[in-house]
Amino acid sequence: MTLQDWLLIINTTAQVFTLIGLFIYVVYTAKMAKATKDQAEASQESLKMMRINEENQTRPYIVPYIDTLPNGMTHFVVVNTGKTPGINVKLAISPELVDDENFDPLHTPFKSLLANEISYMPPNYEMRILWEVKHKIPVSNIFEITVKYAGNKGAEYEERYRIKCDDDIGMLYQGRKPLQDIAFHLQNFLENLK
Repeated sequence: MTLQDWLLIINTTAQVFTLIGLFIYVVYTAKMAKATKDQAEASQESLKMMRINEENQTRPYIVPYIDTLPNGMTHFVVVNTGKTPGINVKLAISPELVDDENFDPLHTPFKSLLANEISYMPPNYEMRILWEVKHKIPVSNIFEITVKYAGNKGAEYEERYRIKCDDDIGMLYQGRKPLQDIAFHLQNFLENLK
């Protein structure tokens, strides 16, 4: 073998090792690129979840419920328990309310609430309407109330609430009891003990 043959073998071997090294480099670079892409996607998903979480923490929550007081009075209550105002709040009730024959047609604030929307409902705002139970209770004893409204950033929400009724006592308590009512009744109870 001549010197040129040896140089050719060495050159070919060097090129083969360079090609193998280049292949290994490309494979590891592709793995690093995929890991970087996966990390970027995870960051995007994390950012998306943070935005959703922030929206859920700061959005309005319009909640209807029925509050039956110990004296037998029943209120239909709509409250914004969220941290931002509810805009264009619209309520619908199913099945539709059917008036009893002896129902006073002038006493319709509840029907007025259903017919119109509340244009602006600030946080912690509570609307109470006296609801004399003069309506025929549906056979299922369950009302479904649909609430549609927008947040101040333009997001629209629609939620459904189910309220169970009782033929004997009117509306059952549904939701939370206002702290002022609890304090008032506790104070009356303590005064009656004296």
